[in-house]
Amino acid sequence: MLTSRQRAAIGRVLKGPSRGWLVGFEMVTGMVDIFQIEARDILEGLKLAWMRGFR
Repeated sequence: MLTSRQRAAIGRVLKGPSRGWLVGFEMVTGMVDIFQIEARDILEGLKLAWMRGFR
């Protein structure tokens, strides 16, 4: 996670059983506080996994 005064960059990578990279994302979000940024990162990762069929 990279932060500046007003924005934060977040991202996540999903790996398969053989530890190979399957899919990932990165995005810039508005800076609120560290807990909300981390929660957004986790939420976006879970949404990506769900859309890709990982349950």
